Amino acid sequence: MTKIKIFGQVGYIVTDRKEVILSKFKYIYPMRHSEADWTLPISIEKRVAANFFGKMVFEEEPIISFLFNNNYYELSKDEIDLIEEAIYEDKYV
Repeated sequence: MTKIKIFGQVGYIVTDRKEVILSKFKYIYPMRHSEADWTLPISIEKRVAANFFGKMVFEEEPIISFLFNNNYYELSKDEIDLIEEAIYEDKYV
């Protein structure tokens, strides 16, 4: 689990589908990776079956809840870069 400050608050990125800690979080958002690159997410969605990247979780409702359009939010380049930095720096700490 990787800590990240995004969408105006602190959340966590969980890339393991079986992470048991998820039960303590009220706001859980699945992320999807692209067909061409499975190493980073491209969107946050209400449900992800194929191309599952992981989940972004929050204890409090994030601003992202208000940005969904048809149960889908496409991450900006800056947001993807922020996620990449958090994930890959966390692995080498």
